[in-house]
Amino acid sequence: MPSWTHSLRENFYRFAASGWISPQWFQKPVPPDSAREGKTGRLRIEIVSHCWQYAHLQAYQLSSLVLHPPKDCDVQMTVFYSPEDIRTKRLLEFFSNQCVENVTWNWWALEKGRLFRRAIGRNLAALNTKADWIWFNDCDQLFHAGCLDAVNEQLQGRSDALCFPTK
Repeated sequence: MPSWTHSLRENFYRFAASGWISPQWFQKPVPPDSAREGKTGRLRIEIVSHCWQYAHLQAYQLSSLVLHPPKDCDVQMTVFYSPEDIRTKRLLEFFSNQCVENVTWNWWALEKGRLFRRAIGRNLAALNTKADWIWFNDCDQLFHAGCLDAVNEQLQGRSDALCFPTK
């Protein structure tokens, strides 16, 4: 049975998420576009995925990076997983031994309950990234030949806080 403090916290967060409490009470606002510098040249892109019981799909995603590595950018592939998911854990161990030019692997183990809340992993990745851009996607997303270089090209000089690809 949850304690009264748990109930109080839950109600506070629900109220805060409703928009009645300004997020700026807890963190600085995102700087305007004019205050952010757009990067050009060889970009560092971090791709973040979560995997629970979808090792067969994650295998295709990681294989697509091996088969079609980027030439014009550096990619860090971050996968959040739970050690309880043995198939995914074994898959990531296998790919740890794959040396792919311009691609680095980053496996991040989370407790199952935290893994299911993708916002936790995304927040951890965003707070810890060294990349110029971070791309959150699902483990069934594949990267075909030229895909990541096209992303690199489209992001040149952009200073948006959020981009949504349309092509």
